[in-house]
Amino acid sequence: MTTEQITENAKAILLLCGRFGAGDDNSPQPLNIKEYDDLAAWLLSKKWWPADLLSEENQGALSDAFAPVEPARMKDLLARGASMAIAIEKWFNKGLWVLCRSDKDYPQRLKQHLKRLAPPILYGAGDRALLSNGGLAVVGSRNINGEAEEFARAVGRSAARSGMQLISGSARGVDETAMHGAFEEGGAVVGVMADSLLRAAVSGKYREGIRSGQLTLISPYNPEARFNVGNAMGRNKCIYALAEYAVVVSSDYETGGTWAGAEEELRRECGRPVFV
Repeated sequence: MTTEQITENAKAILLLCGRFGAGDDNSPQPLNIKEYDDLAAWLLSKKWWPADLLSEENQGALSDAFAPVEPARMKDLLARGASMAIAIEKWFNKGLWVLCRSDKDYPQRLKQHLKRLAPPILYGAGDRALLSNGGLAVVGSRNINGEAEEFARAVGRSAARSGMQLISGSARGVDETAMHGAFEEGGAVVGVMADSLLRAAVSGKYREGIRSGQLTLISPYNPEARFNVGNAMGRNKCIYALAEYAVVVSSDYETGGTWAGAEEELRRECGRPVFV
């Protein structure tokens, strides 16, 4: 995927919200979801697309008193074209693709369920069509006992035998166990990752599933991001959004990302049905 293979809107959003590794160290902080959403509303008020910000002439309007983000910061972010091109080339060579919220292939399930909190950027590997197929979300703790492991695998197998796609977080424990159960029965799987997408996409345990079209891995975070709790919590929203139902296999009591994610989904207006 060279810069010619992504849309102009995607380039603009990637420049504003993306991270590009070591060459990006001296740049200002990329926009977070809230900042990008405020910017998107401002662009809509001007009847502009994100791509309109790539024009130097239009960048003059960033001094508008109603612009939601400091103009100098946005101009610096938009000037990172060389760093972006290098990063995209690296990702493409490893089989990744990039989708932005304005792209037609961006999964509508995320937009409909998360609305203004839908990630501005999705990085992925595998068949994008799987992102629109719904299915069963399976979430749970990283550290599980034998009973929970057996149950998680059985859920994955049952979903596959029923023709229902499985969606999980690709973390060790419940997530990976359920995914492997679905694989064993030939089911389709979507893994939503909080970190290390680039490494996972070329790993032996996932390569064949991606190649065969059985598996799609995605992340709303930089493909080379390391694990942190905040990203894991944010990833959970996407897991629920892409599914039609969810099963919590195992969770620490009133603590941890699994518990918090389930509580958040149960509070959400029109949230997914959550089974425990």
